[in-house]
Amino acid sequence: MKKVFAAILFIWVIKVGYSQSSSAGKCFYVDYVEWCNLNYPGIFINCGNDPSFNTGSELTLEVWVRAYIFGENRKLMGKMSASLNNGYVMGFENLNIYSEIFNPDLQVVAHGSTGPIPADSAWVHLVTTYNANGQMVNYLNGVNVGEVTVFPQTPIASNSEPFIIGLAPWDQLSFEFTGGLDEIRVWNVALTESQIQENMFRTLTGNEAGLVAYYNFSNDIDSVVHDLAPNALNGILKNSEATCFSWAVSDAPVGDSVMSTQYDLNASWYGKNPTQYTYAITTNGFSLITSISSKQYWNNVLFGHNNLQGKTNNDAPAGAPVDFERLSRVWYVNQKGTFVSQVIFNIQDAAAGGSAITSGGQDSLYTLLARNDTSGSFEAVCSASAVMGNTVLFDGVVLENKYYTLGYSSEVLAGPASIEDAAVKHVLPAYPNPATGNFYLDLPSASFVSVINIEGLPVFNANFGEGQQAIQLGNCPNGVYLIRIMNSEYTENQRIIIR
Repeated sequence: MKKVFAAILFIWVIKVGYSQSSSAGKCFYVDYVEWCNLNYPGIFINCGNDPSFNTGSELTLEVWVRAYIFGENRKLMGKMSASLNNGYVMGFENLNIYSEIFNPDLQVVAHGSTGPIPADSAWVHLVTTYNANGQMVNYLNGVNVGEVTVFPQTPIASNSEPFIIGLAPWDQLSFEFTGGLDEIRVWNVALTESQIQENMFRTLTGNEAGLVAYYNFSNDIDSVVHDLAPNALNGILKNSEATCFSWAVSDAPVGDSVMSTQYDLNASWYGKNPTQYTYAITTNGFSLITSISSKQYWNNVLFGHNNLQGKTNNDAPAGAPVDFERLSRVWYVNQKGTFVSQVIFNIQDAAAGGSAITSGGQDSLYTLLARNDTSGSFEAVCSASAVMGNTVLFDGVVLENKYYTLGYSSEVLAGPASIEDAAVKHVLPAYPNPATGNFYLDLPSASFVSVINIEGLPVFNANFGEGQQAIQLGNCPNGVYLIRIMNSEYTENQRIIIR
């Protein structure tokens, strides 16, 4: 059995390696080791000094970044002179966003000695905004991580210096950045938190209101750096021939052009959150728990949906019976890298107020469906691993750049996703069951244990070693819960009743 599994896995890895492409295109990339070997050449983009870069009373600076190390003081972009009393600059230090605005007094958002950004090997989304009321805010991955109301509440002091990407704009030999940059956006408006979250995973059209400049690097091949906003403020890459620089394939969690048309985008990637980066939990009916590991910056998955309600029997897979039904809502997925996911559907949330497909049915009668385009028949991918009321779970799914939804019928349309025989049980049942809040598991080997409620949301997560382990759910309401036990050899589900 192990030999068969290894052979299948080998074929699958080869297929993934050649079939999946990066939906984020290319990025600005400086290799740290080679940069040191070359005696630290200044690799930067000079975008010129067009007056539109003097944004006045409002500003937003936005970028996806993977630094060699986030603990150092490095500058990402800005426009200011050596007098240090005008303009602005965005950077980071001590795992914090560190941006400076001069109006003409220096304005910064205070931060602690050590911040929330991972030390290395992580893509993170950084934003700094400044508005006409003097409010300066820093956002990490779409979340406010610090703000200040400045005095005086005056516009940013203008200057005639160029807008620079990649190092200190006032000294082109200092604070050089090494690592990857993608999706650089400069706005003359202060974006709100909801606006940042809405667009951080998607590419822009270039015509968005208030957009001054937009550099996503996907079409750049030489020293000319194209601005995709209407101003066409193209930049020039300096020292473009240095062997430490490349227009590299981007691993940033940014979707392709199709993803830009979807609703309610969400993602799982290392860098999202120190402890919960494997989770992408939503209330739109589709959630994921991934096997992405720490520092795997090349792995991520994004998804969004078509915003439909209710159910339909259209586009049934081959062999489906006449009573087949599926969710009208369909989710488009972009996956980069090699990992598996637990796919979680909530039938009522997915119906979004419309008619819902059957809930609480037999596991094998629920099918994960996929197709390559917005129309045409779906393919039956696999049957469910577990069903709890409105929640349907699929374990061990390898997602692709496809459209997914949930189907139900009176006949089995596909087998389980797991290659291993689903009847094989490695872990003795949890006890006592029913339990009054606390229960025990006897684990034969070290495992990650997650307890999921009937809405598909995790209520307990922990890594355990071998032996008897106590699970404490005393604060959880009574009901049925799913226990998910996962390690390198198997994933197993059990149900437990809390009363």
